[in-house]
Formats: sequence, C-alpha cells, structure tokens
Amino acid sequence: GTHITFTQLAGTAGFVDPNFTATHHFDASCDGFSFGVVLLMLLTGRQTHEGGEILNEFCMGRGADVLRDFSCGWPLSVAEEVLSVAQKLIMIPRRDRITIPEARRRLEAAAAAHAANPPGQGGAVERECIICWAPPTVRFGCGHSFLCGADACLGAWLAEHKPCPHCGAAVEQGQIEQGAHVAQQDTFVAPPR
Repeated sequence: GTHITFTQLAGTAGFVDPNFTATHHFDASCDGFSFGVVLLMLLTGRQTHEGGEILNEFCMGRGADVLRDFSCGWPLSVAEEVLSVAQKLIMIPRRDRITIPEARRRLEAAAAAHAANPPGQGGAVERECIICWAPPTVRFGCGHSFLCGADACLGAWLAEHKPCPHCGAAVEQGQIEQGAHVAQQDTFVAPPR
C-alpha cells in the first residue's frame, strides 16, 4: 500500500498507531487506529492510559464487559457492533484492520438498524434536548428541533447567538415555535412558506 515515511514521530500518546511508532510508516490505517481508540473511549468511559492499562490493549478480544457506563443508553447490539468496529480498526498487524470507509458503513448500518426499530419505542424514536436531555419543545425557524425551552438551554443558545446545529441557519427569537407538541413531532418539520 501507499505510505509516507517520517523521520521524526509526532502524535498524542494513546492515539498513535504502534505500527507507526515502530516503522515510521504512516498510511490510512494509522488514522483508523486513532478513530478506533476514540470509539473505545466513548464505549468504555476510560482514558487511553488508565489504571496502568493501555486502552487498546485492555479492549482487544473483549466483549460487552468493557462497557463501563450503561446509563449512556447504548442499546447492547449497537454497543457490541461499535466495539467490534473499534477492535477491527486497532488490530495488530495493521494488514488485518478494516478501512475507515468500511468502519463507517458498519457504524451507519448499526445506527440505522437501531433507529428503524428502537427497543420499547414502538417504532418512534425518542428525542432529547441536546443540552439537558429533556424533551425538545422548541422548533427553530429553519424547521429543526433540538432544544427545550429552559433558560439554561434555549436562553443560553439565544444569548450566544448560536446557529442551528444541523443546518447552520441563524436562530431568531421571532421565528421560534415552542410547546409540548414539538416534542411529539419529527426532528425536522418543513417551515410553512
């Protein structure tokens, strides 16, 4: 494969591919290794070096027992697939690794499978405020709904003049729809013309 050879190593400990450290050869699998470590951190709630253990070594060959924080709400099937993808991104030797596009395909498939049939939801996906996890009761003028009406959420968003996190449209006080009914609607509802 195509690679670049470096004479001086640089990178953040725990995220640098051990193969890169040993050979000074950088290729796309090195980025995949770093992405795999980030996925492991999300799943386990652990740092790259914790309790005398290196995260990627701790997680190799393990199953769902590495999941530390079940309150995050990951469905077990999704968490297991994310773990499998992460493990395949950090494989040693690197020739056994999956590519980032393959990892993306698998992660998107796991997310789509869960969204199509979330447990206990009867097909409807429960939505949450992106700040406090309460039901989103605010719809921006662009049609997107991500926040509740609490001062700590909507009030702070407006005070900081932040745009819609989905489409980047400006959020203006006069173009906001509020109410409990918003939480029962889809994340995006086309604005009336």
